[in-house]
Amino acid sequence: ALSATALCAALDELGAINRLARRVGQYAGLRAATDSLDPACRADQAAAEAFSSRLNQELAFLGVEIGALGAPHFAALPDADALAPYRNWLFTELRYAPFTLSEEAERTIARKDVTGKQAFVGLSMQTTSALTFRLTRDGVEQELTKSEVAALRTDPDRAVRAAAMRSLVDGHRPMADVLTYCINAIFEDHRSETETRGHPDVLNDTVLSDGLTPAIVHALIDSTTANFPAVVHRWHALRKRVLGLPDY
Repeated sequence: ALSATALCAALDELGAINRLARRVGQYAGLRAATDSLDPACRADQAAAEAFSSRLNQELAFLGVEIGALGAPHFAALPDADALAPYRNWLFTELRYAPFTLSEEAERTIARKDVTGKQAFVGLSMQTTSALTFRLTRDGVEQELTKSEVAALRTDPDRAVRAAAMRSLVDGHRPMADVLTYCINAIFEDHRSETETRGHPDVLNDTVLSDGLTPAIVHALIDSTTANFPAVVHRWHALRKRVLGLPDY
């Protein structure tokens, strides 16, 4: 049987691999962020995503085997204290154990993500990055990027803020069908995977990733939903009075 000390050494190696792999993805992502329309940047990002997928396929066995052993196994190891640096990592892996599939299924999911949800996320980003937005300010019509017009939503001049919001809506409208299709495809991919894994609902996977419980999240949702109208109306009434605006 693998000792805690040996497992700790293996996890040290895993950490080194992941740190190097993240650098590849982060560099490609930063290049794409600076010029998302550059074919070379887009090709590098696609290559980085494919590399990440291959790495996840090769490492799929680890989560499966950790989950199969279970928490009592690690707690009972004579040298369990050696795993202290990785206690949170183990806790996370074991939390996902009930929803972990076979090694081959996990490899298949890692393989399909490149042409599944990641592809639709990429299409959505490329589509919106190519958009331009028209906005008239001080009598001059400007053609702005999404980031530029979005920044104007916090401009001190409320007329500029309103114009920026209208520009964003109008600029996205021609691509509404494409963007809606992307969002629906991404959600359906998520729904299908969570169902296959045995999650009770589509929210559970996200709840686990945040280290929470469904009860906490649903209590927050219920409380916010019940009190949202009253709190928002009070907030805006206060802002209206402070700013001295009759129609805020």
